[in-house]
Amino acid sequence: MTLKKTPAISFFVVLAAVCTTALIIFCLNYPLLGSLGSEAGLLFGVIMGPLMYLSASVRGAYRDERGFGSDLAHQLTLAFAACALFAAALFINSFFVKSCAPARGFGPFAVHAIPVLCLNVACGLWIGRIVGSRLLAFLTAIFVGCAYIGGCVLLWWQNPSFRFLSHPLLAIDGDLWQGAGLAPEIVGYKLATLLFALALMTLGAFVFSVSQRSGFSSERASTSLSALIPTLALAVIATTLHFAVMHNLEPSIASRAEVLSRELRRGQFVVHSDPHQTTLDEANSILAEAALWASRLKTRMGDVLASDVHIWLYPDTETLTRFTGAAHVHFALPAHRHFPAQWDPKLGIHVT
Repeated sequence: MTLKKTPAISFFVVLAAVCTTALIIFCLNYPLLGSLGSEAGLLFGVIMGPLMYLSASVRGAYRDERGFGSDLAHQLTLAFAACALFAAALFINSFFVKSCAPARGFGPFAVHAIPVLCLNVACGLWIGRIVGSRLLAFLTAIFVGCAYIGGCVLLWWQNPSFRFLSHPLLAIDGDLWQGAGLAPEIVGYKLATLLFALALMTLGAFVFSVSQRSGFSSERASTSLSALIPTLALAVIATTLHFAVMHNLEPSIASRAEVLSRELRRGQFVVHSDPHQTTLDEANSILAEAALWASRLKTRMGDVLASDVHIWLYPDTETLTRFTGAAHVHFALPAHRHFPAQWDPKLGIHVT
């Protein structure tokens, strides 16, 4: 039996074509986005990934009796066709506009775009197969997606930086002032994304095998150990790779506190500095200037400091970039009452 054509599936095919065309038109006039590279891959993945995810959730809800592989082949064909159309248009456009980004070409584009598409397709098909109802699968996919994005934003807010790392969406490892590079850690992170996607695809092929139209059942889930070995291997490798690169991509608050371990306090101001690279005079000068400005503000506006203000004094640009991703910009976090600062030995001043 073949899967009957449905308006819902046709709608997502048309929508994918429309979105791809709209992205091409939008990108053509911008050299950074109008040629193949990391930036174009990031944009394509973050726009088309969620669309493929929703499309796959509806497709999976039909529970095609040809099995999970049939749904997977259809959705990957749609995703890769859109990706090929977008890449071809940017390749042609690259003869007319030139990008100065550090990571140019199809390789960086594919590293950022293809793993995201694969993972979104796999997740969407799993939701559709488990739920079984097209409308409920679509709504469930939206709910799960919104909950995931909300969780990511909440975790990012706990330790804000110029990095945002998400397997189903995108991986940004800096302020993008000079474009998105392709560091080895980002390649490892995207490889982990692809391996997670392959693990879900492999497990789906075993659990939702051919001629089984019912949903997720314990009978079908009890696959043999030999069938689960590829899935477990892929999942273990992906998880190991993920944590290996995250240590360098997104250092924790605890690791920052370990490096900037010396604390000096004056009133409500606390300066955290590296005792091995920052002198006491440099740290005290930060405290003195902070106290000076606080006294001026108090004269004009009254007492505005309700709690401690923490100043993280980074000894150099490399350390600042490692912990915040801010290689070319400076910023502050008033809501957290945390202010990054950097001492400039040449100018004799600190930059905040």
